[in-house]
Amino acid sequence: MKRILFILSAAVIMSCSCQSKGGPEQGGEGPALVKDSWTSVTWNFDNADGWEYFHQDDAPTPQWSVKDGMLKLWTRAGTHDRSKLRTLRGNFGEGLYTWKIQVPAIAAGEQASIAGFIYLDDAHEIDFEIGYGKADARAKCGAEAGQMVACMTNQGFPFISEYTPINPGWHEFSISLLEKDGKYTARWIIDGEVKQTQALMFGPETKFKIYCSVENLLFMGDHTPEYDNSALFDWVSFTGPEADKEPEEPVVDPPIDNPTGDVKVTRWDFDSIDGWYYYTHNPEQGAPYYSISGGMLSITTKGNTMDRNKLQSNDRFGQGTYTWRLHVPEIEVGAQVSVGAFIYQNDDHELDFEIGYGKAYARQSCNAADDELVACLTNQQNPHNSTYVPIKPGWHVCAIKMDVNERGLYKATWIIDEVPVKELQLSFGPSGYSRFLVACSVENLTFLGDHMPTRDHTALFDWVTVEEPAKQ
Repeated sequence: MKRILFILSAAVIMSCSCQSKGGPEQGGEGPALVKDSWTSVTWNFDNADGWEYFHQDDAPTPQWSVKDGMLKLWTRAGTHDRSKLRTLRGNFGEGLYTWKIQVPAIAAGEQASIAGFIYLDDAHEIDFEIGYGKADARAKCGAEAGQMVACMTNQGFPFISEYTPINPGWHEFSISLLEKDGKYTARWIIDGEVKQTQALMFGPETKFKIYCSVENLLFMGDHTPEYDNSALFDWVSFTGPEADKEPEEPVVDPPIDNPTGDVKVTRWDFDSIDGWYYYTHNPEQGAPYYSISGGMLSITTKGNTMDRNKLQSNDRFGQGTYTWRLHVPEIEVGAQVSVGAFIYQNDDHELDFEIGYGKAYARQSCNAADDELVACLTNQQNPHNSTYVPIKPGWHVCAIKMDVNERGLYKATWIIDEVPVKELQLSFGPSGYSRFLVACSVENLTFLGDHMPTRDHTALFDWVTVEEPAKQ
């Protein structure tokens, strides 16, 4: 794909005089959103060079196309399809991100979202999500008949989410990140007007990929879409320090030399939440659905919802063995419920235990008996690989062991109750992807059953450990 320097509209480049919903700009006028030393890169979608398709659904064919200088993404009616294109590069930081998007007229109540966003992981994601919106969101921002709503969100540190009405048609959506004293301030801008401002709790150490998406998301409407939905993206640009600089190839680290076999053990017994933070994909649910009592972490999802509740470690870890002692509940037959124990760097570097009832094909693939559930053992990408093994409800000790071979690449082993049940050679290693968050979760996920659960489900986590080789 050709890359060109792009002259941004004067309304965006020059100081903004408007005030945002996140608070007034200091001094009556906002800061300049670009700096003289910055350069720009633009993708005009004459082809998809520099981008890759990514989806989180069971669509049998890709749901995107590039034609006549336009990117088109779409979802199917009656599904919860999630179609995305994202940059191959993940080294974008301070700067101005802009998408020119045609916002369609989405039918009333449809759970469909058109998005331009930047993403590192679930806690470091900044979004425009545009759709019809739930009734309370529309009422809160004063959306009129025929208008859509744009949800402007920072997913964590801190979480913030506000709505503004928007008419269907072509618009320019920008996210500005400006660094001051080691932290970003984010601004959400539509057609040159700053709509929201928020000081963030992280800064230039956090780098992003750029995304375009059309997704059928629960929080953007009141019912599963009855129509196919699509959107057009004319171009995407980034203006920032060395905008066109490709990331350097990481230096491959050798395996840790540990001839004595010494290990460093980090252990959490859940006497408190110290060292962890709660994260949900459903911030509208109100109170957190977890508790800590008697040295046990309890996580719950509600019936008749698609709740997704997690606790994640504050710290990241690399080569070693990750172990969870957890109690898997009896799960309603066919219910889309998953008890998760997993490690996570980003969507491409995640290894999981996802335990649930399972769809018919999954149960058949591992000969699960009537009184058994299934454990889905997954490496999300590089390579994607997912297999099922039967598992009974009750207490189990689940572990993921991450060894490093002579080429500096990880080999993963999934272990249940001290029995290795799967091995997989990965195509990445510690360099660049050495630091994983540790997570415990209960989520109502569509791939682990045939219908929305009709009752609450709760899992218990007794303890979690990480055993790392001592460096010599």
